[in-house]
Amino acid sequence: MAARLHELRSSTGLTVRELAARMGVSAAKVSRIENAVTPPAKADITAWCEACDAPGNAPDLVAMSQRPTSSTWSGGAGTGPACSTPRNCSSASTSAPCATLSPDS
Repeated sequence: MAARLHELRSSTGLTVRELAARMGVSAAKVSRIENAVTPPAKADITAWCEACDAPGNAPDLVAMSQRPTSSTWSGGAGTGPACSTPRNCSSASTSAPCATLSPDS
């Protein structure tokens, strides 16, 4: 999902800041979504597609985001394991191990 959204933004020639301005969100939020740190909400996907002048892509991307597979969200170019660093770990404590992965994985 993150890679598809990045590809959509890149194909329009928009920068992260330009897309964020069009969506009415921060550039940091756009970056977190593209880097698979934060999953996009349905409204984020819809706004992203509209801001990229591709509203017809929204239904398929929303459906993809709702599939219950981890590869849907975290997969894609430039992304590693979903839990490779403490900031991506769902554990409340960064000192707790994240599954069996280490930051060096």
